[in-house]
Amino acid sequence: VPAIVEARGPARGTAVLITGCVADSLFSATNLATARLLAHAGIRVLVPTAQGCCGALAQHLGNGARAKSQAAALATLLDATGADWVVTNAAGCGAHVQTYEHLLPHDPAARRIAARARDALALLDEVGLPTPLHAQAHTIAIHDPCHLAHGQGVRDPVRRLLAAIPGVRLVPLAESEVCCGSAGTYNLTEPEMAARLLERKLAHIAASGADLIAAANPGCLLQIRAGAIARDLPIEIVHPIDLLAVAHGL
Repeated sequence: VPAIVEARGPARGTAVLITGCVADSLFSATNLATARLLAHAGIRVLVPTAQGCCGALAQHLGNGARAKSQAAALATLLDATGADWVVTNAAGCGAHVQTYEHLLPHDPAARRIAARARDALALLDEVGLPTPLHAQAHTIAIHDPCHLAHGQGVRDPVRRLLAAIPGVRLVPLAESEVCCGSAGTYNLTEPEMAARLLERKLAHIAASGADLIAAANPGCLLQIRAGAIARDLPIEIVHPIDLLAVAHGL
């Protein structure tokens, strides 16, 4: 992702994009799509290099000291940009960054970053995108990542954004807000529980009639994709950002 992605048309503000660890390593195309969509919506995007981890995974594993150290370093880096918004497309990262003011109560930079932190889908829904140009003939069910629905209270934006794409038909997914089993690092540390949750999620996916599942978190994408491959389910599991980027020709 370029260090700066200029806004298309009059700038409506500036966002700094958190590229993340898993997202940067395995979903770099989604990061690029996020920056392009934000620019398409009139937002200037800054992407600092050498960001490091936000500290979420260390916090999940109970390593509070490391989580605080990583959070403090990232908050200092992001705060120096002076951006209006701090944006991530990884629900787990976004939920964690929004707790920085509690994790580091005596750090002014951490408090400012927590207040400006937004999920990319929520911000795109708020500022608005141009009308999508390219149709997509998909029947889509939406999995709501725990860290997005419960941690950040973001549920409706993804539905509004995807519903605006010509050709898309949204269908309900039973227990859409119930965990898929990824849960940060629980699929590694609690594999039996994670496997039970995944089977429950896959059963609902199979019953939904969807040919595509939208999930806005890297952990969920990896977990559900692995399960779908193992069960030989003929279904795609895609980040909503990637669907939107195609619809907008980005």
